[in-house]
Amino acid sequence: APSGALAGWISGHTAFSPYLPAVVGMLGGSLMGIGISFRNYRQIIGPMKNMIQYLENLAGRCGITEIGRMDTVSDIRKAFIYLLSDLTKRLQDIALRLNESVAVLRETSTQTTGDALAIASSVEAVISDINGIRDNAGNMSAAARAVGRRVEEGTGSLQTIMGEVEAIRDTIGLAGEFIADLSGKSIKVTRALELITSLSAQTNLLSLNAAIEAARAGEHGRGFAVVAQEVQKLAGQSAQAAGEISVIMQEILQGVQQAGRMFEEGYERVSKGTGTAGAAMDVLNGIMGTLQELVARNERMPAIIDGIAASIRNIGAATREQTAAMEKVSLLAQDTSVLMENLRSLGQRFQT
Repeated sequence: APSGALAGWISGHTAFSPYLPAVVGMLGGSLMGIGISFRNYRQIIGPMKNMIQYLENLAGRCGITEIGRMDTVSDIRKAFIYLLSDLTKRLQDIALRLNESVAVLRETSTQTTGDALAIASSVEAVISDINGIRDNAGNMSAAARAVGRRVEEGTGSLQTIMGEVEAIRDTIGLAGEFIADLSGKSIKVTRALELITSLSAQTNLLSLNAAIEAARAGEHGRGFAVVAQEVQKLAGQSAQAAGEISVIMQEILQGVQQAGRMFEEGYERVSKGTGTAGAAMDVLNGIMGTLQELVARNERMPAIIDGIAASIRNIGAATREQTAAMEKVSLLAQDTSVLMENLRSLGQRFQT
């Protein structure tokens, strides 16, 4: 019904004015052109203004002032190419510096990796040496204990010897005193013999005088002369015996004096031996103390060595981790170098 009314209205007006359809067609075409233009504006002009604004902001952030106004598409194209060229140059500079840094990093990484591997090898060798030292420390402790037992035995034996030497020294001292006393008595006997010899000489002289007097008395002095002769014989025999005893006593006195000197020398030697034995005892006691301290230190050494070995193992583990990290850095440097080469090629493409 409405469409029929509209058709009737159009038919009536068309019949009234023959130009009305043409006017309506023109109006419809104008409205359609306006719609298309508005759509093109929204799809083309708006994004272009946004792009111009973005390019101006980008140029401002990059410090580029040579772009100027962008009123036409050609201006936009020139500005875009200029921005790309400037950006490409900057990227090339960055790529060059980064490539140099990557080369240095790669060389450093290679050297560090070699050093790390050498350190790791040295760590293993040090750990092996430390284990050997630990075993040697245990053997040294056992040897020190054995030596300590020997030193204790030697100390006991030396103490026994010192006791015997001191007893010998005391005996020699007493013997020396006895010999000295005997020497004094021998001297007294010698003096007594000298006195007997003197008395014998005087008796012989008196008997000689008595014989002379008996000869003068003649027959009356004959018995007295016989007695005088007997006395003279006894005096001679006494003098001869005293002389022989004196010789023997001189020999005994010389032997006693020589024995006394030998006992004195022996006493001095025994005294020196006692002092030497005492010094040896002090040395053995010092050695024993040193051995005890050495054993105590050796007993503590395995724990210390284990701690050192653990620290060195940690160093080795850290070195291996560093080696792995350096290998990753080297790979990263290679990837970065490839990326920089691609970036350089891309920049050259934009310049052309």
